[in-house]
Amino acid sequence: TQVYDENTAVLRTELHGESGSVEIVDFAPRFEALGRSFRPQTVIRRVRPLSGWPRVRVSLRPRFDWGETAPLTTRGSNHVGFVGPDQVIRLTTNAPLDHVMDERLINLDRPHYYVLGPDETLEDHPADLSERFLQATVNYWRAWTRRLAVPFEWQDAVIRAAITLKLCS
Repeated sequence: TQVYDENTAVLRTELHGESGSVEIVDFAPRFEALGRSFRPQTVIRRVRPLSGWPRVRVSLRPRFDWGETAPLTTRGSNHVGFVGPDQVIRLTTNAPLDHVMDERLINLDRPHYYVLGPDETLEDHPADLSERFLQATVNYWRAWTRRLAVPFEWQDAVIRAAITLKLCS
């Protein structure tokens, strides 16, 4: 199943399999910080077990130049950098990095956080940063949608369309 959190651009996906169930939360951080809009070029994913002992495989295969160029990779203890011709991006995670890079199955016994963005050291642990950014992003979208003047009978569709247009701007 897949659904957006009400009046937000936060996407929740539930997957159910023989070994258990997982919830995946995806979002791009967006909120007010230090008196201005904070919209880093970052995507955050949280994968957490819901039931049983789920096993997951994470695939991350970034490309540059519209898919033409494979990146060079650099590794740290909890991050991997992807170096392209004009840009470097970084994945920081609390998941086993070798399992992610080799696309091996991971026993999901706790939430895993994946922060993909600029090649910068995170100010906090990926879990703490992700949860803080998630709450701030939910608060931002709900405050933003409260300011919309929408007729009741079209409210859900118009709010979803307005969020989509806002994300495009």
